[in-house]
Amino acid sequence: MAEVPNAKEVLKDTAPIFDGEKVSIDAVLNKEITIMDFRTSPSTFHEGDYCAVSFMNGAISQWFTTGSGVLISQLRKLRELEKIPAKATITKVKRYYTMA
Repeated sequence: MAEVPNAKEVLKDTAPIFDGEKVSIDAVLNKEITIMDFRTSPSTFHEGDYCAVSFMNGAISQWFTTGSGVLISQLRKLRELEKIPAKATITKVKRYYTMA
């Protein structure tokens, strides 16, 4: 019988999506941040995309994930206009996130 691997050992070389600390999107609500980069991929939890956003919070490099269609659309527009890095304040309007 084959030895059962330890998940911690198997995943130890798995790099995070971005450098820096992963934080909740709610941790940066209503604070000005500088968006540095983002990556999207199909969501495994719902129909649509999932996005990881790299940003600077002052001098601290951090990142968060979101499935917000509004926020992903805004990020894609910034990239299309070649405006990343960009300063932004993420707000929550009713049930969705947006950049102000």
